Amino acid sequence: MEVGERWVYRVAPHHGPVAEVEVLKMGTQRPVWVKVRFVAEEAEGRQEWVPPARLRVAWQDKDAWLAREERWSELTRDSPDDDDTAFRAVTILFDEHLWEGLVSFGVNYRDRGLLYVDDVPALAALLDMPESFFQSDPRASAR
Repeated sequence: MEVGERWVYRVAPHHGPVAEVEVLKMGTQRPVWVKVRFVAEEAEGRQEWVPPARLRVAWQDKDAWLAREERWSELTRDSPDDDDTAFRAVTILFDEHLWEGLVSFGVNYRDRGLLYVDDVPALAALLDMPESFFQSDPRASAR
């Protein structure tokens, strides 16, 4: 990140509006913060010190980044919350490492509920299901 560069600014990690900002200055204290100017006319030249984590990608990469963010949001749109009993049950099963090497399961906020299948034929045989089942959701794709 360099002075003069333009970046995508977003307060929340994975949702919410984005704004174009210009890097004005890098802080000298730890943790390092970045002084930015909001580019939009309605921001009226507002300047602010922000944590660098809010600067997501270079502005010229915004469209591709937003497309990836939208795809990820679609994948996780029906992810369970912490109180979902089925999610807790599956988490317990995965904690026992019963399917290690076959499949893993997202438990963090960003990938909660996603199933990562490493060996479709072996998992299908273990569960006595057709392999096509694991591609039946239109959001399914190879890693």
